[in-house]
Amino acid sequence: MLRKNLVIGFLFICIVSQAQDYIYKNFNTSDGLSSSEVYDVTQDNNGFLWFATDRGLTSYDGYTFKKYTTKDGITDPVVFNFYEQNDGTILCSTYNKKLFFYDPDKREFSPYTYNSLLNNIPGNYTFNSIKVNDQCDVFINFKGLAGYVILHENGYFENKITDTQGPMFLKTEIEYPNYTYITNKSVGDNELNAHTIEISNYGWYYDTIYNSNKDQIVTIVNNKIYLFNTLHELKQVLVSEQNILIAGEYDENHFWVGLEQGGLKIYDYNGKLSSHLLPKESVTKILKDHEGGLWLTTIDSGVFYIKNPTVKNYPITNKNQNIHSLTANNKGELYVGYNHGELYKKRNNNLSLFWKPPYDLLHNKVRVQYYKRDSTLLFQSTPFLLKSSAEKIDVITNNMRTNALSDNVNYPPLMIGKQIFEYEKDSVFCRTKEGFKKKIFDISHADDGYYLATLSGLFHHKKDSLYDLGKKNPLLSYRIDDIDKKGDRYYLATMGAGLIIKDKDTVFTISTENGLTSNSTTQVYVPREREVYVATNNGFNRILFNNDLKNYSISGFSYKDGLPTNEVNDIELLKDTIWVATKDGLYSVPKKTIERTNQITNRDWLRINSVMVNNVEMHDFDTLHRLSYNQNTIAIGYSAISFKNANNIMYRYRLLDKEKQWNSTKNKEVRYIDLNPGTYTFEIQTKGGNKTWNSESRYLQISIQKPFWKVWWFYSLVSLGTILIIYSFFRFNVLQYNKDIIREFLRLTLKKIKGEKHIINIKESGVEVRLDTSTILFMKSAGNYLEIYTQEKMYLIREKIGSFEKKMPDPLEYIRVHRSYVVRIDKIDQKNHKYVMIDDQKIPVSNKYKENLDKIIL
Repeated sequence: MLRKNLVIGFLFICIVSQAQDYIYKNFNTSDGLSSSEVYDVTQDNNGFLWFATDRGLTSYDGYTFKKYTTKDGITDPVVFNFYEQNDGTILCSTYNKKLFFYDPDKREFSPYTYNSLLNNIPGNYTFNSIKVNDQCDVFINFKGLAGYVILHENGYFENKITDTQGPMFLKTEIEYPNYTYITNKSVGDNELNAHTIEISNYGWYYDTIYNSNKDQIVTIVNNKIYLFNTLHELKQVLVSEQNILIAGEYDENHFWVGLEQGGLKIYDYNGKLSSHLLPKESVTKILKDHEGGLWLTTIDSGVFYIKNPTVKNYPITNKNQNIHSLTANNKGELYVGYNHGELYKKRNNNLSLFWKPPYDLLHNKVRVQYYKRDSTLLFQSTPFLLKSSAEKIDVITNNMRTNALSDNVNYPPLMIGKQIFEYEKDSVFCRTKEGFKKKIFDISHADDGYYLATLSGLFHHKKDSLYDLGKKNPLLSYRIDDIDKKGDRYYLATMGAGLIIKDKDTVFTISTENGLTSNSTTQVYVPREREVYVATNNGFNRILFNNDLKNYSISGFSYKDGLPTNEVNDIELLKDTIWVATKDGLYSVPKKTIERTNQITNRDWLRINSVMVNNVEMHDFDTLHRLSYNQNTIAIGYSAISFKNANNIMYRYRLLDKEKQWNSTKNKEVRYIDLNPGTYTFEIQTKGGNKTWNSESRYLQISIQKPFWKVWWFYSLVSLGTILIIYSFFRFNVLQYNKDIIREFLRLTLKKIKGEKHIINIKESGVEVRLDTSTILFMKSAGNYLEIYTQEKMYLIREKIGSFEKKMPDPLEYIRVHRSYVVRIDKIDQKNHKYVMIDDQKIPVSNKYKENLDKIIL
C-alpha cells in the first residue's frame, strides 16, 4: 500500500479566465475586401454575399472576393447601405446621395433614374434610412433633418422636410411603408396607423423595430432603447454606455444593437441580454446566411464570420489550450484537465484555475475523473495523485506514475502504469506482483480481473496472468486508447477499427463503413445505456442504439459543422450540452445542434456557370441545342455556395440515358471528350454537408448533330458501293491471296460501313476523360503506368498495357509490335521488320511480333 507521503491540504485556487466566446474568422483587405471599413452586408438571390465599404463593393461566393468600383457602374465608391427589394434587386445608398440598383439576375448595376432630384436637398446631409413601397415610391430621410422626401415612381418630387420648432416626434408608419422619421404634429395625420413618441432631441441615430409578428416594438433614439407593447405602452428603457450605430431584428424573439467600440448586443423583447459579440469592435451589421452562419461588419476591422453560433469557446489566458480529459460531478460541475499540468473548473460561463502543481511539470497531462460510488473527485498529474472534496484538495501521494484513471464511475477507481493500482479510503493499493512491459492506455474492471487497453490490443489480466484477447478475435488486436463499461458491455476506442463493442461473447465494430467520421478514435463516453459518444481525429460522433445492438443511428460533428479543429480528445454531456475537449481548447455544442446535422441544406444555390465547346466559351446556352458533329469536346463548369465548407462540397453528375451510375467529385468542372452525335441531358446535384444528396438537380441540354456521312441516305450509297467493290474484288480472283490479307480488307470495309465511334473511359490525375479510341496513335508501357499517345496529347494513366488492351472496345484495330508497344493499325504510315512509323515517330518491332506485321496491309 502506498500511504500518503504528504498530509497537506491545498485550498482551491480561483483565477478566472476570460468568458465564453464565439469562434470568429476575420476577413480584411488581405483576403480580398475592398476596405476594412465595412458598413453593411446582404445575401442576394444567387447566394453571393455583398459588403458595402468606403472603397466600393465586394462580393463573396465562399471561394473568392471580387471588388467593384465606379468603373463597374456604382455611383460612388463610398457605399453605405443595402435595401433589398421584393423583386430581388438591391437598392444601394452612397455618400454622395446617389442611389443605384444591383440586379442579381442580370449581374449588373444601374443608377436610380431620378438621382438628380436629390440635389433639391440643401446642405451636406447623408441618408439615414430608405424605404420603397409597392408602387416603387422611394421614401428617404436624412441625418440631421426632420421629415422626409418622396421620389415618386413617375418622377414627382414630394418634399416633407419640416422645421424643428415646437415638440418633435419620432413616428413610424406601421403598414405603409413601415418607415420611421422625425416630425412635428403638422406632418402626418394618420395616427391610427402609426407608432409615435415625443422626443426631446435627435442626433446620430433613430429607428423603430417591429418583430416578425408585429407584437413587439423597439424604438431607439441616440443611446436609449425604448421597449413597447402592442398598445404602444412603454415597458422599459435601456440606456447604452456606447453610442448606438444601428439596430435591427435578429429573429422573431430578439433584436440586435450595433455599438461604437462596444460590439453587438442581442436582446430579447423584454430587454434581457442574450449575447454580446465582438465587445471591442464598432459593429455596423449582422447577417445570418443560408447555412445559419453569422457575418458581422465593422468600421475598423473588416468582417467577422461565425460558422456555427451555437458552438461556444471557453479559452484560458496565456496558456496552451490542449485539453487531455473532462469530468463532471453529481452537481453538474465540469472539471477540465490540461496537457500543461493544470486543472480548471467551469464556474458559470468562465473557467477558473482549480489546481496547479507546486512546480513546473513539463508535458504532464492532468487526468481527472469523478467517481459517483464514493462521491470522489480524483485527478492525477505525475507524480501527484490528489483528491478533492468540498473545494478542498488533498494530496494522496506524490510518488505515482500512471498513464490513466479508469472511467467506470460506479467502481473503485483504478490507476494503470507499469502496474495496476486501486484507490480506496484515501489509500492506494497495488494489485499486481510484477510490472507490465507493454504500454497501457486505459484500464477497466472485468470478471475475475481487469481489461487493459494496449498498443497491441485488448488484454485480460486475471490472477496475475495476462491473456491476449486478440488471438481469439482479430478485432481485439487493434491499438485501444480507451475503455468504457456500461452494464455488461465494453466500448473500446481503437486506432484503425473505429468503435469496438464487446458484449459478452459478441464482438463487432462500428466504423466509417457504418457512418463513423473516422476509424481513428481517441475516447468513448457512454452517458446512458443506448447513447454513446466517440471522439475521433475527424470530430466526434453520437450513436443511438435501439433495443438491440444491431440497429443504430449515427450523427457526426466536425470542423465543417463549426468546430475549430477535427482533433477531439474527450467528451462530457451535461443536461442538453455536449462539452468537447480539443487540442484548441474547450467548446460547448447544444445536443439539438448535432441532431440537426442530418438535415439537408436545400438552398445551396447550385448553378452551371460556364460551358466550353472545343475550348471556346459558349455565352448563350441555347446554342448547345444545335452543335455540329465536330463540336463534341465539352467542359461544364458548376459551383454551389457553402461558406461553411466551400472547398469540400461534394458533387455528383451524369448524362441521363447514357450513364446509369452517378460520378462523384469535389471538382468544379467535368469534361467530356469526343461525344458521339446525339441528344444529352447533363444532371448535377450537391450534398449539403450531411449524409443525403440534395434532390434538387440542375440540368443542361446538349444536342450534337450527325455528319452528313452518317445519315440514312449516305449509308445507302456507301452500302451499295461497298457491295459492288466486294463483288468486283472476288470476281477477279482475290481469293488466291493470303487469308490474313482478306481479313484485313474485310476489317477495313466493315469499319467504313459501320462508322460508329468507340469510347473508353480513362482517369488521369483524378480527372475522368471519355476518350475516342479512333484518336489513339499508339500506347507505350511504363511499368505500372501506361502512356496513351493521341493526335492531340499524351495521357498518363495508372494501368498495365496488357489489362488495358483487353478493355479496348475495338481490339481488332490494334496490334502488338513490341512487349512495350501497341499500335493502332490505321495510324501506321510505314512498316518494316525493324520498326513502324506513326506520326513521324519510330516504334520498334521486336522479333517475337514480326509475324503480326504480315497480317496488315497499308
